[in-house]
Amino acid sequence: MTTTTAQPRIASGVPAGGEFTAFGHSDNVPALHVPLNVHEQVHLDLMSDSLDPRGETRACRDAVVRSLVGGDFGEDTEQVSALLEDERLVRLAVDRYVVNETTAPGTHRPDQSGQMLGRYLIELTKEDEETAAAWKETSE
Repeated sequence: MTTTTAQPRIASGVPAGGEFTAFGHSDNVPALHVPLNVHEQVHLDLMSDSLDPRGETRACRDAVVRSLVGGDFGEDTEQVSALLEDERLVRLAVDRYVVNETTAPGTHRPDQSGQMLGRYLIELTKEDEETAAAWKETSE
């Protein structure tokens, strides 16, 4: 049978063995958990494949909106805000984010997932415009 006892104290909160003495079972241990912010949670959710497609688009929009509110897009704010309405572009941005992070781990900083997803929305729009221009040239 094991008995648990508190360590003797020199002063309030300081164990007798010194500042670096291991905590006893009855001591209050400080919490080492720091809650994730929206961007980090979205990064983890997208990379863990724990969301269905609707959940992924919702998470993407949440992260991008948080970046919009934080002013991360500067003069592109209005464009990114408008692009969030396009379901296809949002899905493609999520796919590009996941593929890039999977093929080259560490490509994205988890705390900037909203900013990267927004940048992908802009890139995808430019690619759509280039493709449309190329189709127009070939059809003439």
